[in-house]
Amino acid sequence: MIYVMLGVLVAALISFFIYKMKAGDRRANDAVKMGSLLTGLLFVLRFAPNMLANLLMLVPALLHILRQQEKADISSLSATNIAMTVERARQILDVSAGASHEEVSAAFKKMMLKNHPDQGGSRYIAEQLISAKEILLKQTR
Repeated sequence: MIYVMLGVLVAALISFFIYKMKAGDRRANDAVKMGSLLTGLLFVLRFAPNMLANLLMLVPALLHILRQQEKADISSLSATNIAMTVERARQILDVSAGASHEEVSAAFKKMMLKNHPDQGGSRYIAEQLISAKEILLKQTR
């Protein structure tokens, strides 16, 4: 509380100096800069330790949320792999019903070059492409 009162006192003194001096006076500008710096410093000294402690308390909770989200992403990808049908796999790779092993592999390679996560593509789409390829390659055996 004392720091807040000191900050208000510094701001009041700055206002008084500005009122007494001309607006264009260099000393007035320097006083404003110094007062602003002191007020900011007092604010940081008063509130920064509390803010830092609160932020540090949030880190474990944020990490837990991120881990839960990652687990949810992985489980949703696994569920889509199971639910994919042969027809859906053909649509994803844009191949005909009687596509050979080579045609499926070529279609997969072409689509993966466009949609690879390392090239700015979506991880989800890459997973779908891989699943479609695996399903169709099992069918061509």
